Amino acid sequence: MKCIGVALALAVTVALVLPPALAQDVDMSRAWVKQKQGVTILHVAGTPYEMGVQQGRLLKDQVRDVANAVWLGPIKQFLGDKMPVAREMVARIAARCPDYVIEEMRGIAKGADLPEEDVIFGTLIADQMEYFEATGRSGSQLSAAPGLRRAPIGCSNFACFGRATKNGELLHGHNFDWAKDLGLQKHYLVIARDPANGAPFVTVGWAGTLYTVSTMNANKISTGMIGATTINSSNFGVPMGLVHRRIAQEARNLDDAIAIITSVPRTPYGINYVIGAGKAPTAIAVETDSKHASVWTANDPREKDVYYAIPLMDAIVRSDEAMDPRIRDAQTCTNGDPSKPGLEAPWGTESYDHRYKGLSVAIMHDFGMIDDAKALAMVRGAHIEGGNMHSVLWCPSRLEFYLATAKGDQDAADGPYIHFTWDELFPGK
Repeated sequence: MKCIGVALALAVTVALVLPPALAQDVDMSRAWVKQKQGVTILHVAGTPYEMGVQQGRLLKDQVRDVANAVWLGPIKQFLGDKMPVAREMVARIAARCPDYVIEEMRGIAKGADLPEEDVIFGTLIADQMEYFEATGRSGSQLSAAPGLRRAPIGCSNFACFGRATKNGELLHGHNFDWAKDLGLQKHYLVIARDPANGAPFVTVGWAGTLYTVSTMNANKISTGMIGATTINSSNFGVPMGLVHRRIAQEARNLDDAIAIITSVPRTPYGINYVIGAGKAPTAIAVETDSKHASVWTANDPREKDVYYAIPLMDAIVRSDEAMDPRIRDAQTCTNGDPSKPGLEAPWGTESYDHRYKGLSVAIMHDFGMIDDAKALAMVRGAHIEGGNMHSVLWCPSRLEFYLATAKGDQDAADGPYIHFTWDELFPGK
């Protein structure tokens, strides 16, 4: 009876946003796929459902491969006999997502001839893997899914602007360092979306899922993230990758981005966001876990009271360690120990010594002279060897970016950085 109830809950959630058009009615004339130096670019346009169908039809083989070989195969192995619980989680998370998110996933499923439930499950279950492992509630087949477990993980983010950069514009670097064993690096995808309602935006991600951790939109808002574990857990938080997606699609400015991050039920572990605004230009960090959200500006005077912080002028740097004392006190990463009073020093860890301190020192060394080349060198220098999935340098002030992606066992930062312009992704926009 429980499985029937879960299936019914998901079916009801999906039925509420059922679009009137069938896949064969979708206009494909504004959608296209191109290759640029080994990276796939997908351009889609229209309603959320139409954009989903366009992706599913143009990249059908990739979408099906990611769904079956990456998300559903290993995840089902990981969860094993806990799949009914996971599907119940997904039904509850789906009810908290904007309609356009569900509509686009349904479109992807229709275009790729996949069950809607599988596409929705693959996107919405992503962040709950941490919850299942952290709580010891993984399934009976956990050993059959090693790719979902240990890997060199350690993202980094920085943003420089104003007096820090050579011409005052915003430069925002992000390393996404995660598990290569799943094979996601084979399916990297730059998606240029031109929605019927809203400003165009770009996401760096993978075929068949709306999950993304790096975005930029026509309003010159850029995003990046760092995962940072805390003891504050939540069963039904909106996946962090969809928070990025909402910012990309909805945010006109930093206030909009902050409102999205702080208002959603958050994922089961901590996330440090770095959000850039190219029009100002400026940037912020938003440190979060399921209980707390804390906004930090560049030149934030509160950093003077954080004994391990390295205050910077016109720059933001984040790795795992939070500056907010409430969040830091709950962290288990970077020497954090919530069972002990006070805030533990993060130094001596790779996160602090290599990523946070390394980027901060590099910014101070090149202060006032940071251009594309120097910023790219900082991105490359901060990556985690063996786990660097992608590296991106957003240049929101001029709507350009550089992207490197992992190839097999090769780290992204060891390959070429490919330059993208808005004109080539959105001709005529």
